[in-house]
Amino acid sequence: TEDPAVLSILTESRNRVKSIALIHEKLYRTGDLGEIDFGDYVRDLVSDLLRTYRIDHERIRVSTHAEPVGINIDTAIPCGLIINELVSNAFKHAFKPGEEGNLQIELVAEGEDEYLLTVEDDGIGMGAEVNWEEGGSVGLRLVKDLTQQLEGYVECEMNGGTRFKVHFRRLHYRERE
Repeated sequence: TEDPAVLSILTESRNRVKSIALIHEKLYRTGDLGEIDFGDYVRDLVSDLLRTYRIDHERIRVSTHAEPVGINIDTAIPCGLIINELVSNAFKHAFKPGEEGNLQIELVAEGEDEYLLTVEDDGIGMGAEVNWEEGGSVGLRLVKDLTQQLEGYVECEMNGGTRFKVHFRRLHYRERE
């Protein structure tokens, strides 16, 4: 299809699947089916999204700081999807064509089994018409729902760009029936 709206939906769906597939790939490569190095995963996921959206590294500078944290699959999948949504949203909407900007992704431990993920851009910011708390888009609704699944909460600050702060807990593995 040549329809841009359909192509956009297909790209978003493909990116969601790829974010999950990358977790499984990392699990199998390490031989540890319990945990992955989430810092390494975040860097790889963001690199993949840069390629997917054909981001010009000279125009949009992306920095990633992720502590080497071991996270299990129950936590990694929803968190990976959250990162996918927030970074994709920034690439698609934060920067006007031809303008330069910065995107920062940071993951730090806040305590035992508690983490803070920050995705921040210095772009145009979300318009007043976007009520992210009500889930202004499918992606933002997904971020909110996945954060609740991780027993966390989301903060959004708009001041010369957009900053999402996702506070979440590491979920503990539950035996599969």
